[in-house]
Amino acid sequence: MIDIKLIALTLLICRLASVGFILAVLRKQSVPLRAKDHPEVGTLRRVLFYLALVILVGQFVPILIDWATLLDQAKRSTPSALGVAYAYSNAFTAVISSLLLWLVYRVSERREKKAA
Repeated sequence: MIDIKLIALTLLICRLASVGFILAVLRKQSVPLRAKDHPEVGTLRRVLFYLALVILVGQFVPILIDWATLLDQAKRSTPSALGVAYAYSNAFTAVISSLLLWLVYRVSERREKKAA
């Protein structure tokens, strides 16, 4: 079985990558969110902005758990295979959804530059 600290480290890396993508989205979106666009565009921007916030907030507790495990603050035990699979599934889902959301903004940004 893989050491619990190695598992925590890889999960933490995935979660921090997710946070990085989401922070990039929030930074890029903060100014256009206030723009007076077509009502449907404004609604879409707000929905995507709130989705980014949910993904970001949803990473706080898992990051704290992974960090505590790395610092030996968590109870040491051998994790179950099912628990490890679940944790990796959540971490990969967060990273992939964050990446896809970031790509949505990147494509949108490129289209706006071409239109201008």
